[in-house]
Amino acid sequence: MKPSLTKFSHFLLIQTAFIGDTTLSLFVASAIKKLHPDCTISFVCTPLCSEMLSSSKDIDAVLPFDKRNSQKGINGIRQFAKQLSTENIDCIINLHSSFRSSLLSLLTKAQYRITFTQSALSFLFSARIQRPQHGSERQRQLFLLCLFSDIQPIPYSAIQFRQNLQPTSVDRFLEKHQIHNKPFVVIAPNSVWSEKRWKIESFKQLCSILLNENIPVVIIGADSDRTYCEPLLSKPNIINAVGILSIPESVALIHHARVIVSNDSAPIHFASVVNTPTIAIFGPTIPAFGFAPLAEQSIVLENNNLPCRPCSHNGSKPCKFGTSECMTSISVDSVVMEVLSFFPEKKQNP
Repeated sequence: MKPSLTKFSHFLLIQTAFIGDTTLSLFVASAIKKLHPDCTISFVCTPLCSEMLSSSKDIDAVLPFDKRNSQKGINGIRQFAKQLSTENIDCIINLHSSFRSSLLSLLTKAQYRITFTQSALSFLFSARIQRPQHGSERQRQLFLLCLFSDIQPIPYSAIQFRQNLQPTSVDRFLEKHQIHNKPFVVIAPNSVWSEKRWKIESFKQLCSILLNENIPVVIIGADSDRTYCEPLLSKPNIINAVGILSIPESVALIHHARVIVSNDSAPIHFASVVNTPTIAIFGPTIPAFGFAPLAEQSIVLENNNLPCRPCSHNGSKPCKFGTSECMTSISVDSVVMEVLSFFPEKKQNP
């Protein structure tokens, strides 16, 4: 028999995947808090994601799990599970399918532990449910809440952030570049997987056209993206935020933007949680995988006439034809047209 959500007082969510997946897990925490405002929610994530999750009003404690370094291996899992066992957690929601996350869930003392059937060791959990094959990743993660008796239909609640998501450093950044009261475009040109990147030369042309329209352009990315983004950063009048803003600061910047242009990567999920209009460029992957932008005003640009798409689930495989046509066939003009649609005050003349 399914227990009631309100039976539990301290929830632990576990999601140690990439930052885009973890960002979408914020909707699960938000839904739980909306239904059970007096509960405590702790969240296990990678160190990279900890600052972002700490910005959520719905998460009471963030517990970084350094699975690749200081806490790697079975001993690392055991030690971390021992630490978690002292937190009086009575319900674990494992959102990640890996053996590591499942073992951590099982070693942590909790009255009720739930996960997807597809997760490693799922047969040892208190309850499990088949992960939906269709729908957005947000919907799929929220589907786990069906393992509680009082969750029908699956709730959706907007993300609420603490004040530190919009720190004074972002305000100073906007003022420094004189765009505090101006509409601007954020561009996120990089991706973990090279096949998912729209060509840098195309981004360069896009920037030139937008700047000629007197539309400010801000380039975002991690410090490790500097070299890749250099062809854009070297252009006159480009506003550089690469390696300058933290992840929460980048989300705050996106929140201020008129629109963001990004590959199929984490920045479109950052835009989703703050509902910033999004133009997402999809190549080897497809929106049906569940990672399309969720902002109310979202546009996906893709070539639906290629029989080879999709060629992999995450875009990690090299193009077998060596052409990357799924990305190169997305024209600069088509992206410009969509961007300018969010600037009705500009003459749309790409």
